[in-house]
Amino acid sequence: MNRTEAIELMERRFRERVKKDPKIRNAYMLIHCNRHNIHLNMAEGFTGDMPANPQQQFHIASIGKLFVSVLTGILYEQGKISYEDRITQFFDDDLLENLHVYKGKDYTDQIKVKHILNHTTGLQDYFEDKPKHGKSMLDMIFEEPDRRWSPTEIIIWAKENLKSHFPPGTGFHYC
Repeated sequence: MNRTEAIELMERRFRERVKKDPKIRNAYMLIHCNRHNIHLNMAEGFTGDMPANPQQQFHIASIGKLFVSVLTGILYEQGKISYEDRITQFFDDDLLENLHVYKGKDYTDQIKVKHILNHTTGLQDYFEDKPKHGKSMLDMIFEEPDRRWSPTEIIIWAKENLKSHFPPGTGFHYC
């Protein structure tokens, strides 16, 4: 199979798969290979009433954790980070202040890189946990779909609206 045939096959199979499954509202595919001079950036389906656009932003959900794990592993191999490092060495004190308060005690200084990677920080899941009062993050995202939340804004919102679940390393809670 030559390059053109391979590209056409990938495009066709992607589009057929998305159209075939009624559970898939939209899908995105990016394939890039310098060696074979291939760059496919495709979208299929609909976002609301609009056709999906390969350039539009979208939430990658749990796949983000895969990227974080791989990048952390690379930094570990390069000797730039340890799984035992505490997060306090990577973030500003004002952002970390009262980040992880559980039963009146602040555990922020005990959170390690390994806790983040294996969901044992005890921290809130800003996306799924229900707030003490007010709207959930998911509700706010649906109400303001064009708003872009910075990581700092999300951390501050979570500190102010959600509760921690347990001390670091003593349980599991997806976050």
